[in-house]
Amino acid sequence: MSSYYPIVLEPEGLDKIRASKPPTPEKPLEPSKPIEKEPSLFGSASLGLSFFLFMGLVFTDNLDGSGILVPTAFAISGILYLIEKQVNRRREKNYENAKSQYHKTLSSYEDRLKKYNESSAHSSDSKVIESYREGMRADLFRKASYLRQTSFSAKKGIIEHEFIDELIKHFPGQVSHDVSIANGAMDIERQYQPDLFLVVPETGLHIDIEIDEPYNMKDGHPIHYEGIASDANRNAFFQQHGWLVVRFAEEQVVRHPKECCKFIASIIRDMTGITKYLYRISGSAVVPKVKTWTRAEAITMARNNYRNTYLYAPSPEVGNKTLEEELIENGFKVGANTLSNQEDIKRLIEIYRKHGYRG
Repeated sequence: MSSYYPIVLEPEGLDKIRASKPPTPEKPLEPSKPIEKEPSLFGSASLGLSFFLFMGLVFTDNLDGSGILVPTAFAISGILYLIEKQVNRRREKNYENAKSQYHKTLSSYEDRLKKYNESSAHSSDSKVIESYREGMRADLFRKASYLRQTSFSAKKGIIEHEFIDELIKHFPGQVSHDVSIANGAMDIERQYQPDLFLVVPETGLHIDIEIDEPYNMKDGHPIHYEGIASDANRNAFFQQHGWLVVRFAEEQVVRHPKECCKFIASIIRDMTGITKYLYRISGSAVVPKVKTWTRAEAITMARNNYRNTYLYAPSPEVGNKTLEEELIENGFKVGANTLSNQEDIKRLIEIYRKHGYRG
């Protein structure tokens, strides 16, 4: 399924943060009322038992005529009465203790219920929710700074240099390049080198900026096509470490560099709420979309030299001078030039740009 450039790939976990809410405390359980004190059982069960026992013993005593069982009946009834009285006292005491404890617990419950209701209302407030999510986003973006960064010198074409200059114009002090990114466990073969990246200092958001070409200019080999594993693995690495990935088609960067910068500024606004970068880039339109390409389409584009349609456009200032003549005239070699001075690099880029070379 085809998609379009620019491609935006958010840090892993950002969707969950958008739906998250502050945790609310567990609702307290209302205490149970103690069972009311039961009425004394003496005069009901015990009285009935004593009565039947007494009558039985009297009847038995009349039969044998000894007269001993009647006092025994009185004694047993008295013992039952004392036992029952003791049980009732204990029950009454337990009930009074339970009632006292209930009132204490009820008072504590009402306090906790009030705090719970206040906390629930607080947690539902939109400003509180946004503040909570902002903190979670900051934690996510902070993961990006844990990656190891190593400087290295990478060969860059005029396109990259021009776009770096455009980015620096709108995001001064925030743009980096010639940096290798890896986590602590990765060996050098598994490091990644972003084409460019910038950091939003207010939030720590790291943005990997990639410029995708359909094929290699030297041999026409297709690259950055739909479904290519190397790009998917690269994207996943940065996303898993809290980076935002923005991929532009080379054609967009060449034809609409300012609009590409504005697109980045709009993404920063959408993700962080920071609008100042967007306000800096006035008067530019929306960057036109470019369809992604399949491997077969990239091969066809290479056969048709499609990149030349936007990379090579000689300036009218060239006149009759050849590129070689102008290079020698300005003190450069024809072919490879190893330069470290930024002014020399800029002069060399201007010469190539003048003659329509931007790759």
